[in-house]
Amino acid sequence: MGHVYLGEHVSLGRKAAIKVLLQQYANNPEIRARFKNEAAALSRLQHPNIVTLYDYVEKDDMLCLIMEYVEGHNLDHYIANIRGPIPESVALPLFDQILMAFAYAHNTGVVHRDIKPSNIIITPDNKVKILDFGIAKMLEHKDHKLTRTGSRMGTVLYMSPELVQGKTVDLRSDIYSLGVTLFQMLSGHEPYDKTLPEYEVYNNIVHNPLPRVRDIYPMVSSHVQDIIDKATRKNPEERFDSCEQFLAALHPTKITKNEAEIVLEADPVPPAKVEFEGKPRKQKRPTYIRIISLLLVALVAIVGIWLYNWYTTSVNISYYVLADKLLLRPTKGDDKAQNAIATLRYGTPVSIVEKDAFVDSEGLTWCKVRPNGTKNEGYVAFNYLAPEGEFKKMRNIFITNDKAQQGTKVAFKKALDAFFEKNNLYIKTKVNDEVAYTTDWAFDGSVQKVENNIVASPDLNNDKRDDYACLLKNTTTSERWLVAFTFTGADEAKQVVDKKLPAGSYRIKKAAKENLYFLGNYATDSTLTKLPVKEDLPADGFILNDYNKNRTWLYLLNEKEGTVKEVEQ
Repeated sequence: MGHVYLGEHVSLGRKAAIKVLLQQYANNPEIRARFKNEAAALSRLQHPNIVTLYDYVEKDDMLCLIMEYVEGHNLDHYIANIRGPIPESVALPLFDQILMAFAYAHNTGVVHRDIKPSNIIITPDNKVKILDFGIAKMLEHKDHKLTRTGSRMGTVLYMSPELVQGKTVDLRSDIYSLGVTLFQMLSGHEPYDKTLPEYEVYNNIVHNPLPRVRDIYPMVSSHVQDIIDKATRKNPEERFDSCEQFLAALHPTKITKNEAEIVLEADPVPPAKVEFEGKPRKQKRPTYIRIISLLLVALVAIVGIWLYNWYTTSVNISYYVLADKLLLRPTKGDDKAQNAIATLRYGTPVSIVEKDAFVDSEGLTWCKVRPNGTKNEGYVAFNYLAPEGEFKKMRNIFITNDKAQQGTKVAFKKALDAFFEKNNLYIKTKVNDEVAYTTDWAFDGSVQKVENNIVASPDLNNDKRDDYACLLKNTTTSERWLVAFTFTGADEAKQVVDKKLPAGSYRIKKAAKENLYFLGNYATDSTLTKLPVKEDLPADGFILNDYNKNRTWLYLLNEKEGTVKEVEQ
């Protein structure tokens, strides 16, 4: 309903974000009131984790909010394109800031009502900023209840049951949305399929428990799972009463004696202790009872041994290996290949034996697994595994070209999966009542030489680590799609190129920084009185050749801006 401009105060030299309501909406009383409401809400809030309102301007048909300018990515983009599932050790410090911001807003008398990852900014130094209070409501009473039934406003996937039903909402509606946000941070996914019809999502929110985050990402601790369960209860009375309680539950060891005790589930009342004045007389059980008891103990032991043997030879197939070759190690983080128990190939199914794990210095989360059909157990980085459904989707990208799979690191496989999701390139179908996925886009199966053809591994940002560029092909139209990513650590990558190309014959190759390249086009100077400039590249780039039209482009990363520039050769 508006545009946001980057502005600068001409006297102070301070940058600002200027949010302008589109003129066609300025005469709509409801939308105009909503815009003013955002200004009123922000004017009450002065907190380091909430974007600051500098000014509100209303002139004729122009309404403007002039706000603090914040650099960074919204949390939705951060999860989908940069980080993926965020380990607890990283997610909780970020979420603490989110909770503190909303604790302040609630105590100031403001309920946000549209909490979602896209309204939360993560800055380059991992600071959180909350924005968009467009549908916030002011709390009018000390009991934190809104006096009027709220209309259904907000983003469906994160709405509380009471907001979906149009009932009266209070700050516990925000608590629900915060629980869903934490779910997405830890799992890398929204709790519900966003392609579902809206009424199905509404029905799930009102009637069905939120999916369990540990079913998607088993590294999440049971303690945090319990907290998400409590925050997203259908009945607001069963949720946390405040963000302070939510925060204290996440960090129980930090609770002081004066703070309210947070109980996720009521502890059972211990049985009363019975005191005897004298020594109690031991009752002797009849012989037949003792025999039955011994037989039951023996039966339990036999069943236990059978179950153990069954478990060690049968694997619950739920996760698949994403790496081309993944070492099964005897200890967490053991980097000596000669000590490996086995080498797991791409697509090997495994089950998680131990879900509690630690994060090493490289940001890899380790867990204990057992490969399907074996008794071997060992450690792998959980970052290099994917749930069955996710793996089967991702497999379609490489299904016609095994060499492309072998030449693609896990970080870039996950980045490609996120790219396909973002652009709706997966086609969802049902086969025998089971969900299946196909896609029209994949690596060209006819290309046998991957490097210098459809995959290139330049070091775009000069950090001594290979980055990634590739050409995808539409099997129906023969169009191509050029994408590139920089490696940002562990299983993370950032997309820096997204260019769709018409059908044709294309190849890409690495442009090494130690070589000289022509920057320019001979065709632009027909007299050839002046040659194009020969330039030594500041960092690796990559070259795209269009053989049909005999044209060549060089791609170089602008490290400061994080964008790639295209120069015709």
